[in-house]
Amino acid sequence: DAGVGHHDVDPAQVGDPGLDGVAQFVDASDVDLLGVMNTVAVTIPHLPDGASIIVTGSTAGMIRGTTDNPNMGPGGAGYGWSKRIVMEYVDEMCLHLAPRMIRINAIHPTNCNTALLQNDGMYSMFRPDLTQAGKKANREDAEPLFTLFQAMPIPYVEPEDMANLGVFLASDDARYITGQHIRVDAGSLLKWPNGPGR
Repeated sequence: DAGVGHHDVDPAQVGDPGLDGVAQFVDASDVDLLGVMNTVAVTIPHLPDGASIIVTGSTAGMIRGTTDNPNMGPGGAGYGWSKRIVMEYVDEMCLHLAPRMIRINAIHPTNCNTALLQNDGMYSMFRPDLTQAGKKANREDAEPLFTLFQAMPIPYVEPEDMANLGVFLASDDARYITGQHIRVDAGSLLKWPNGPGR
C-alpha cells in the first residue's frame, strides 16, 4: 500500500512504438494486452469501492482486417488483435467489478498525435508506394493520408482529447457509466468500417 498511495482512478495505458524483429506480434501483445491486464490487476486491490478504471484501446481493435493487412506487419497485427481482446476484457471486468461499484470503460482513439503515430514505421505504412520506390516516407508525406482516414478534415486527434474524456469518466458525473467503449475517432470508424479503402 505504501508504494502505491491512494488511487481512485487507474488509467491503464501502455504502448510501445519501437517494435522490430520476428517477435513483433508477441511483443505488441505483451505490451498492449498483457500490460493493460497486469496494470488493472495490480491496481484493483488498492481501489476503493466506486472507483473508476479507464483503459486506452484503439479504433484499430474495432476495424475488421487489422490483423491480416500485410502493410501493418506482424507488430501492427499484434497491436490490432490486442486492442480487440482488450475490448472483451473491459466487458468481462465490468461485470466482475460492478458489485463494488467500480466502473471500467475504454477510450478508443483514432490516429493520435503521439510517437505511436509520428514515426518512420507508420509513415511507411501509410505510404507504401514511397517505400516500394526505395524512398523514405516522412511526416509531410503521410499527413495527407492521415487526414483522409478521418471523416472530419483533421489528420489526428490530440492526447488532450482522450484526457478530457478520461476526466469525465473518472468523475462522479459518470458514476453509472461502465463497460462502455467510447470512440474519439473524428468519425473514422463510420467512414471506413472495414478499414481504410475497404
